[in-house]
Amino acid sequence: MRFTFSTKGFRTWSTHDREMASNGSNNRSSASANPKTQQVVSPKPVERLFPFALRARIVATGEQTLKAIRKKIGFLLLTEDISPSRVHQILKQFPGLPVYQRYTSEDFKTFFGYQQTKVIGFRKSALTRSILKEFKSLGLSALQGKNSDP
Repeated sequence: MRFTFSTKGFRTWSTHDREMASNGSNNRSSASANPKTQQVVSPKPVERLFPFALRARIVATGEQTLKAIRKKIGFLLLTEDISPSRVHQILKQFPGLPVYQRYTSEDFKTFFGYQQTKVIGFRKSALTRSILKEFKSLGLSALQGKNSDP
C-alpha cells in the first residue's frame, strides 16, 4: 500500500490503491485491475445533467431572452406537446441551430422548475456539449440545423 502526503502532512491513499480497494483485488498484475481493459456500459439518463445546467446558469427561457442571446445558444430543447406551427416558427427564427424535441411540459417542470415552458435554450458550454452528446447517444436527432457541437 502506497501513501502520498498532501500539503498539510496527512496521509492519503494513492489512486492506484483506491482502484485496488474498489476492485477487491490485491494482485497488481491482474488484468481486471486495469480500468482501461474493463468497459462497463451502463445507461445513464441525460436528465442527470439538468440540475448541473441550472446551477451553471446555462439554461434560458422566454422568447425575447432566446432572441437576444441567439448567438450564444448551443441548442434548443422543445417539448413534445408544442404545436407544429410553433415548432415551424422556432425553426424559422433560429436557423442553423440544433433543435431537439423531447419530454413534456410536466417533465420540464420536474427537471427545471419552469411551469408551462415549452422551449428551453442551452448556452454554449462544455456541459451543453455533454448534454448534446448524451442526446446523440440516445439516438435523438435534431429537427433541423447543424448537428455539430457548439
